[in-house]
This record gives sequence, structure tokens and C-alpha cells, in this order.
Amino acid sequence: MRYSIKQMANLLGTTTHKLRYYQKLDIISPVSDIQNGYRYYSVLDTRRFNLACMYTDLGFSLNETVKILKHSKSDELIEKLNLQKEVIAKEILFKQLCLEKIDEFNRFFSIFDRLKDEVIEIELDDILRLEFSNQEIIEQNEHLIHLRNEVLKYSPLVQWVSRIPSPIVDLKEGELEYHFGLNMNYQHALKLNLDVTQFQMIPKGKYLITIYEKKNRDPFGFDSFHRLQDYLKKHGISSHLDCYSSIVHSIAHNDHYLNYHYLLLKLT
Repeated sequence: MRYSIKQMANLLGTTTHKLRYYQKLDIISPVSDIQNGYRYYSVLDTRRFNLACMYTDLGFSLNETVKILKHSKSDELIEKLNLQKEVIAKEILFKQLCLEKIDEFNRFFSIFDRLKDEVIEIELDDILRLEFSNQEIIEQNEHLIHLRNEVLKYSPLVQWVSRIPSPIVDLKEGELEYHFGLNMNYQHALKLNLDVTQFQMIPKGKYLITIYEKKNRDPFGFDSFHRLQDYLKKHGISSHLDCYSSIVHSIAHNDHYLNYHYLLLKLT
């Protein structure tokens, strides 16, 4: 049995472009007909193509697949497959943690509307933090920038979060100091085998949480803290730790954007 490139593409549910590319990689190789000069594929090619697709679907790169189909022995193939098994296991773990993150988002949005007008006390687990800016200006630290870029590979398990030092929260005017960074659940980092010694630890504890609406393009101001300040005064809370803020939702409103940020004030 022999096939033209169009016949083979129809048979295998692929494209002639992909077949030509696989031919270029020497995964398949048509043979020229002596009489008419046309090139045809055979059952050898169809099976090699399907086998190559199986390996790429398992997560092997095309270059790795080419090497496997050229000269891999059984023991080499077993080693490659076991390594790929570890890669897939890590991907599954990451997806499982993403599912946990979705559950966390769902719990948050169940109280989202309430937080637009109220302050609620919640408890959070240990958090890892990587900080690398003064307001919106990044520190020129190559190690920090490299670490930031590595950690961002684990999004959405990491969040962009601003830290507002404790004394600033109590002010009503002056210069608003805050520091941009990334936060990540400590247990998630452990499960992903990250080097947690590279991060600052925010111990588990109680927080006050509310929502702040950012309606304009001006820099962040002290109006962000009015609801928290009123709550602290009403409940006689005279001491607290740093405050953390991150965007949680955004909508288009009257031809401009309306951003919703949570404010998390850590209690002593």
C-alpha cells in the first residue's frame, strides 16, 4: 500500500504541512516512483508518524522524539519514559494545586460583595513573600529579578501583592509607602520543592480584610485605608502589623476601569 501526501493526511487526520515537516525531521520518508517521479508514503511511514505523535502527546519534544525513533535501545527508552513520568507527575501536582487555588477564589468571591462595605476577620496560613520594589520602581538586583522570574512560572499559585508598612496604615496624609512583591502559600511551595529559604515568611495568623475600589488613574492614596481605620478605632485596636493589597477583580464602568483590591491587615 502506498499513499500520496494528501491521501496520508486524510487517512491520519493531519495536515500535509505537518507531514512535510516530519519528513524534514526524517521521522517519515517517502520513496520516489521510478516510472512517474511522484513520491509516495508507505505503511512504514504511517506507523512511524503515529508513533511519533504518541511520544509528542506524552510531552516529549520533537527533537527528543526524533532521537527516540533513530536509535534508542530498550533500557534508554525506559529511562526516558521514567523521566517523562516525573515531568507529568509534577504537572499533575501543579494542576491539583491550581484546583485548590480555584476553591480559594470561590470562597473569597462568596463574600466579595459583602467586603465592599464591611471589614471581616479571617485566618490565613503561612505565606512566602518575595519583595523587589519600592512602590512601582523595581530594585536593580539581578538575583531578585531572576528569582522573581522563576517564581512567576508558578502563576496562578503566586500573586502580585503590595505590602504597606504598619505605620503607614494609620496615617491620613503624607507619602504613601508600599512595596511590590509576590506572595505564595507556604505549603504549595513545599509541595513544588521550591527553596523556601529564598523568601520571607509571613506566619499564619488573623487578618482584617476589606475591599477597596480604585476608580481613577491617580497614584494610590490614603483613602484606601478609611474603612480599615474606622474599624480599628471602633474596636479599640491600637496595634497591628503590615497591610497587604492585591487586585482581585476589575470591570469596565462608564468608559473607564474599576479595579477592586483586597486590603489584608495582619493583626498582632
